[in-house]
Amino acid sequence: MLIPLALAAVLATEVAWIRVVPYEESEGELRRIYDVVKGASGHLDNVVKVHSLRPHTLEGHYALYRSVLHHPGNEMPPWLLESLGVYTSVLNGCEYSAAHHSEGLRLALADGAREDFPGQGVHEFALDGAL
Repeated sequence: MLIPLALAAVLATEVAWIRVVPYEESEGELRRIYDVVKGASGHLDNVVKVHSLRPHTLEGHYALYRSVLHHPGNEMPPWLLESLGVYTSVLNGCEYSAAHHSEGLRLALADGAREDFPGQGVHEFALDGAL
């Protein structure tokens, strides 16, 4: 299976194709890692699958991602972390990442964890205008 990755920052209109191993064809260490990182729905994001030929890079990617956005020690609410992910992705011109973090934001807000949501723009949250 091939997945297109936009190289917008480098080639603006060209697309790269990276061979990936789909879940159904995975085995061994890759299957074990896929089982750890796939969502509750069983879905594997393309950004996960592009690591399939070198599973150890997926472990590093996932460890960094979890520590930044989903670590239990995070003091910022999940909706704000995902908002920052959307904002950063838009600034970087990455539609794929913006869509991913938009979905994370939607889930964070739907998750009932809104007691810390100020009901106003993210720029007005307790960051003193840092955004």
